[in-house]
Amino acid sequence: DKAIVFGWSLGGHIGLEMIDRFPGLLGLMITGTPPVSPEEVGNGFKPSQHMHLAGQETFTDADVEAYARSTCGEPFEPFLIDTVARTDGRARRLMFEKFAAGTGRNQREIVAGKTPPIAVLNGIDEPFVNTDFVSAVKFSNLWEGKAHLLDKSGHAPFWDSPDRFNPVFARFLASFDRA
Repeated sequence: DKAIVFGWSLGGHIGLEMIDRFPGLLGLMITGTPPVSPEEVGNGFKPSQHMHLAGQETFTDADVEAYARSTCGEPFEPFLIDTVARTDGRARRLMFEKFAAGTGRNQREIVAGKTPPIAVLNGIDEPFVNTDFVSAVKFSNLWEGKAHLLDKSGHAPFWDSPDRFNPVFARFLASFDRA
């Protein structure tokens, strides 16, 4: 089996962990995902008004809306509130605790090693990820040789800027048709 994977936020970290565990991985695109070593988790992210919610188990109604709005940005759709509200808060808490404790692999080493092509695309207005940190990370096989940044885009460029995200994603996918 073979796959090209797109990972957003935590999904990007999962994609990075897949690199040498899934031999059929042809390529990976990440967004909202800084590849950090356990020692530099604090450098890969930036302080933001709603970052603490990422690891909070219990949400008030105001927390649900704030988290939905900060992670997805505009256009805001009511179903996003329902989606965040039905997430099991234990998953958020455990994921955040494990990540902060350095559980998992050194993702900075992973991307510097033998990898399939990795595309990096972030919004320049990313509220959680330090895009300067991501741009300085050494990737052994960085697609198009650079991390892509979209103006006027946040944590979810595929959602807030599909007209600009989709052509880059399509170009990434098409690069495998030619390979």
